Amino acid sequence: MAKPPKPISIGVTPHNPHGPIAITASVTLAAVLTNFVILESYENANPPSRNQFVKDGPLIKGNFYPVSDILGLGIEIDESKLGDLSSDTERLIA
Repeated sequence: MAKPPKPISIGVTPHNPHGPIAITASVTLAAVLTNFVILESYENANPPSRNQFVKDGPLIKGNFYPVSDILGLGIEIDESKLGDLSSDTERLIA
């Protein structure tokens, strides 16, 4: 009886579009992948406005993003700041 072929493991390198939620999602995914290689990030060059809606996370430490112990993706969104951008739902009700 022939042996089944060994599974092929291709390295995964997530592309990071630089928003704090995308970074956190990428870090969370990378933490559970056995074939994770590297996470593309330019966090040190991001403008501060990218984090204006975030209360906590993600923070790069040297060349690494620590995995957060906050529930979910490990990020806390400042919903009051996002609320200022949301539509007035009373005007949308027909």
